[in-house]
Amino acid sequence: LDSATVTGNTIEGSAAGDGFSQAVRVGSSGASLSNISIELNKLNDGDVGVLVRGDGVADGSVTIRENDLSDNTLGVENQGSSLVDASANWWGWTDATGVEGEANGGDGVDFTPWLGGGTDDDPGFYGDYSELYVWEGSDQSGSDDHIYEGLVMAWGSTVHVLPPRESIA
Repeated sequence: LDSATVTGNTIEGSAAGDGFSQAVRVGSSGASLSNISIELNKLNDGDVGVLVRGDGVADGSVTIRENDLSDNTLGVENQGSSLVDASANWWGWTDATGVEGEANGGDGVDFTPWLGGGTDDDPGFYGDYSELYVWEGSDQSGSDDHIYEGLVMAWGSTVHVLPPRESIA
């Protein structure tokens, strides 16, 4: 798949007992993907908000931005070996370890900076960039460091820079 966008949807309550366990599934085993964008969606109250599968996915070719991924077992599950860019989402947490847990346990998912909240719409979601959280414990896609990426996204807003991983109890 060379290009696809999933935008402005509300998908809630996806669970394995209902026949599927993810609100959005991208790729399959051996699939080659590029330029996949998942944005402005409300994907919550289920097992997995977004599942990314396949080893034919280049780092940063799947972008998950400005979504409500709260109240899932996992907001993003990455079953591939590439890095998925899931910056600027609302995970239901402002706490770094809570967000890391929702973001595939921090494995193969760039989740920083993340939103401090947003507005659920019907359908969709609109992120509130007035408050962003940055943590160096996240993998990083792109050439910008964590703090610089947060400052660019939150021009004129508040950016919370959280302490390093070893300082979090």
